Amino acid sequence: THKQATVTKYPNLTLRRGIADKTELWQWHQDVVNGRIQKRQINLVLIDVAGKDAWRWVFEKAYPVKWSGATLNAATSAVLVESVEFAHDGVTKG
Repeated sequence: THKQATVTKYPNLTLRRGIADKTELWQWHQDVVNGRIQKRQINLVLIDVAGKDAWRWVFEKAYPVKWSGATLNAATSAVLVESVEFAHDGVTKG
């Protein structure tokens, strides 16, 4: 049996972070919800213990497709976390 090369499929990129006072990701998602899709490049950087770039991934033509907010619970002091999922056209090492 011979294997043939096929088109590579990329899964969506999901980023999670603690709730912050910056609203750029939320606004970008709202623009997409309202039909204004602007694809952008996302640079994801892994930082080593010395604070220097250890690895970088570049996601091309990305746009948010899902936003999940934190579950609020007044009985706990847990950190609120939001999640944003991005569709993209491929990833390369930067």
